[in-house]
Amino acid sequence: MLGAIHNSSSTITPAAQRVRPAPAHPDIQSLQRDLADRSAVVADALRGAALVEDGVLGHSGITGPPMLVHAHDPVLGTVRALSKGAAGNHPMAEEFAERLATQLGIGHLVAPTVERDGRVVVALVDGVQGRHAGVHGARDIERTLRRFYAEQLPHLPSDATANQARIDRQLVQVFDYVLAIKDRHGRNLLVDDPTSRLTLIDHSELLLGNRASDPLEPAMMGAYMAGSSPLPGTHVLVLDDDVQRLVGERVPTGWVDDTLDELRERPNFGADTAGRLADEAAASTIAKRSASVVETGEIRYRFNPFVDFSFEHVGNWLNDSALLRTLVAWIRR
Repeated sequence: MLGAIHNSSSTITPAAQRVRPAPAHPDIQSLQRDLADRSAVVADALRGAALVEDGVLGHSGITGPPMLVHAHDPVLGTVRALSKGAAGNHPMAEEFAERLATQLGIGHLVAPTVERDGRVVVALVDGVQGRHAGVHGARDIERTLRRFYAEQLPHLPSDATANQARIDRQLVQVFDYVLAIKDRHGRNLLVDDPTSRLTLIDHSELLLGNRASDPLEPAMMGAYMAGSSPLPGTHVLVLDDDVQRLVGERVPTGWVDDTLDELRERPNFGADTAGRLADEAAASTIAKRSASVVETGEIRYRFNPFVDFSFEHVGNWLNDSALLRTLVAWIRR
């Protein structure tokens, strides 16, 4: 079961009927700590060590070509990364997103990212776009996470890995909801084939889905909330009790505002580096959505590809739509 999904006209599942997964297995907790510690070391290296340019990657954009760089860490050795200019890439927005993921306990699902001298520096990770690895929605994310834990900890019973995958999938959905990430799709995540490790990428356009008329109901990519593209309109995803509790424990009141205030003190803070975070009214909605999750245990979102999304997002929706893929398979049969 993916979690309760409702249209706005439906009855909301009461908290007593939510699934309460068992606590995370100690071996999974240890693995997550190891991954988080490694990510922190990588981020510290990218933030503080000298960056050596290795060459240009791809074509030149409005901020110049992205650069392949590396830093040296005494523990990890060579840390490779991609450095991109600020305009259109919004390094402080990317760093804020990575910090929120870490705070939620899913930092191992986001590449270490820092703002440095007005540029975004993101650690290179292995993987192919999710759409090429069969990831087209929330159910696929949960399946991939389950496979990752099973491969890393093969001695664990299947219910332990399934439980953690379910929790992590919901935390990913909370992450996207709180940041109003409108363009989560098969191109904005990577899957490493040998390990099944999943990495969320491209958060420079956070707050793209924020709706000033109702900030607690942002526009979202439906397949990554409901598991398949729902009908247009307002939907509610009811989180498990433990996920609601974890969000409250890990993202306490004031954390969002304190972190934003810290970023605003940096000399490079501005529209280019912060993107929509530079708009204080829009940025203030992040804390509101976080508080709403803690208070209600629900994610409310709107999905309407023909109104809320640009043609580019309509194309992503069609590409990732489980319904469309089923129809194509039936036609080919």
